[in-house]
Parts: sequence; structure tokens; C-alpha cells
Amino acid sequence: GMEPDEVEERLETLERVHAFVKLVEEKEFPDHTLTPRYRFVHVLYQNALYGSLRTTRRTEISASVAQALLGFYGEQRGKVASELATLFETARDFAKSAECFGLAAKNAAQIFANAEAIALARRGLKVLKMMAPGPDRDGQEIALQMTLAPTLAAVKFWAAPEVGEAHRRARDLCQQQAGNPQFFQTLIGLFTHHVVRSELKTAQEIAKHTLHLAQDAKVLVPVLAHLAH
Repeated sequence: GMEPDEVEERLETLERVHAFVKLVEEKEFPDHTLTPRYRFVHVLYQNALYGSLRTTRRTEISASVAQALLGFYGEQRGKVASELATLFETARDFAKSAECFGLAAKNAAQIFANAEAIALARRGLKVLKMMAPGPDRDGQEIALQMTLAPTLAAVKFWAAPEVGEAHRRARDLCQQQAGNPQFFQTLIGLFTHHVVRSELKTAQEIAKHTLHLAQDAKVLVPVLAHLAH
């Protein structure tokens, strides 16, 4: 809530007199706001200061910082999704935290940072456990599981049990939400998992089920007919 020039003066004093922080660069946010960027001279200072905050104060500050970043980044919030996820988690806003973890995981997967994508998706799933059951929560879990499954497949191969578990969980949740567009994706992923494991009977059953669903939805999917046979 302080004026930017007052904040900058205090930071300059902390740098010049106390050598507590250091100016790193001048930065421009996506909304074209200019700001100096500082860092702590040593991570121990940061940890000690953070540890000195009471839980309520830490929660309040984290929520304020998250909202400020949202204001600066706007539609480009994906660039700081992992930071937002952690801040919202500390602020006890689990719905927004899980959403940001999902976005961060998807961003990591897109650049083939699979280990990071797996870690972020799992953190998002852990946060979801703090939320009450409901369609919104289930929708977020589906998205997280569908990011987790292919990244696990890339790291551990499609036959890994974890890949099947992620697809099955996403499929079960999709079945509870009529018309979920990710339902076919979960079934095809599960089909691939069983084919690679040479569990051909199960794979054929999934392919037939997927074909029937596609026909009921009047979707033209000749490849599914081929797989079912």
C-alpha cells in the first residue's frame, strides 16, 4: 500500500547503508510499468525475514503480492504461474493455487521440462485435496491429471503404472461430467497405456467403448473403428 517512490528510497537505504539487498536490474512489467528489481544479498536474510512473519501476516502479504502480480501481468500471468501458485497456496486460496500450478505445469510440459511439469502437477493435485468436492475442483483435477499423464509417459514410458493411474483417475472424473471434451483424450491415453503393456483385451474394450461414445456423439472417427477391431 506504500507509494512506489517511498519503497524505492527504503530499498536504496537497505542497499547502500546496510548491504541487505542489491539492485539487480530495471524491469518492465507486461502492463509497461517500470520498476527496479532487487534481491537479498544472501538467501539466509530472506529465510530469516520470512520465518519471522506470523502465519496471519504471511498469509495476508502473500495474497497481496499475488494480486499485485496479477494486476501487472494480466493476460500474461502464465509467465509467473509458478510464483502465483506458491503465493496463493500460502494465502490459503487453494482454488487459484491449483489453477496456477496447472498452468505452470502445462507451460513446463510445452518446453519438454518434464521433471518440472510432473513436480508442479503433483503440487497442484496436493493443493486440490484441501478443497471441498465439486465440479470446479474435479475440472481442475482433470486438467492436472491430463498434464501429468503424458509427462510421466515421456519420463517413465507409457507402460508405467503411474501413467495408467493418472489416465484412469481423469477418466473417472470425466464420466461424472457430461460432455467433458477431455473424455475422449483420457480414453485414448488409457488405450495406449494398455497396448504398450500388451494388455490387448483391455485395450480393445476401451477402443470399442470409445467408438460407441463417438458414434453416439455423431463424431466421425474411423481410426477408432480400426482400433476396435
